[in-house]
Amino acid sequence: MTDSAVDTPSLAYSQMAEGWQLIDALLGGTRSMRAAGTIYLPQEKAESDIDYRVRLNRSILYTALKDTVGKLSAKPFSKPVSLSEELPDMLKGMEKNIDFSGTNLTQFLRRVFEDGLRYGLSHILVDFPKTGGGLTLGEERARGVRPYFVHIKAKDLIGWKADKQEDGSKKVTRIRYRETRTEYVDNYGEAVVDYVRVIDESTWELWRRQPDENEYSMVENGIHTAGRVPLLTFYTIASDFMVAEPPLEGLAWLNLAHWQSSSDQRNILRFSRMGILFGSGFSDAEAEAGITISPTKVTLSTNPDAQLVYVEHKGHAIGAGAADLTRLEEQMETQGLQPLVASTSNTTAHGRDLDEARNHSNIQAWVWALDDVCAQAFALAAA
Repeated sequence: MTDSAVDTPSLAYSQMAEGWQLIDALLGGTRSMRAAGTIYLPQEKAESDIDYRVRLNRSILYTALKDTVGKLSAKPFSKPVSLSEELPDMLKGMEKNIDFSGTNLTQFLRRVFEDGLRYGLSHILVDFPKTGGGLTLGEERARGVRPYFVHIKAKDLIGWKADKQEDGSKKVTRIRYRETRTEYVDNYGEAVVDYVRVIDESTWELWRRQPDENEYSMVENGIHTAGRVPLLTFYTIASDFMVAEPPLEGLAWLNLAHWQSSSDQRNILRFSRMGILFGSGFSDAEAEAGITISPTKVTLSTNPDAQLVYVEHKGHAIGAGAADLTRLEEQMETQGLQPLVASTSNTTAHGRDLDEARNHSNIQAWVWALDDVCAQAFALAAA
């Protein structure tokens, strides 16, 4: 692997990432959608750049997707996650600081679950602190050395290698994922520096991108004794091995339609609220002199038939636009509730009895799937 290739995304990752662009823009809110400009809000053929910019800056996003992700990810974690009392001594109390960053297990799993709601999958890496070697098991336990979990977001796991096993299943044998760190520059400056970590079945490497450059150089490497890539993947909508579809993609498209329709609606209101002044019967000289509209001014003409009136918008299009927005909001509410609706057609979570899984909702199935992944992660940590 060369310096310039370590951050190259896998083909499957790149294909998934294309479908994440709209979701990321919507989750970023009004600022993100405005920044996307004509990608999600087309400029009309006869619309000037200035008029388009005015319309864009008046558009406000209805945050249906973001609100739905927040509500659905909070629901399963209204109570703290509890662990089996059969955990090995070395893992007891681990749930209070699962990632060595002060995050408890409930908070950690909620983040994994929310990431899966956004992109269709998310990952947990079981890692072990570097000790420098030479410590006995007793010395490690005395120092409080224990495994910990790392949440690798869907967008950060940029590459993987998988080998086919004798039973036809696939096994991950190498992963590459992004890390970012804020580092000090000179005396007071700061810079966000990109890293890529590579882990295979027996070794690991850490590559650093030089600031203001595209090339990476390896800054650390070592071996590990896990005997495998200690990665577990949580899926909401799996479409293949290490590949998934965003479960709320349908809602995202409706949210985009609402963004565009809302922009049109606010734009037409801008003009309909403004009276259009119509004048007739004025001489060329009177017209060239201009007309001043003021409560203290009188507009006069030598033509007794001259008239000056306001033309009002009848508002039929405004009503149709408002009805369209209401319809879209109702559709988005229905889409957002779908994961909570019981269904017998969903794939059951791994390891669950078929009778237990009957008439369950998607949310229940996803929680069961995450529960299984979490159990496997603790089994890896105890090995």
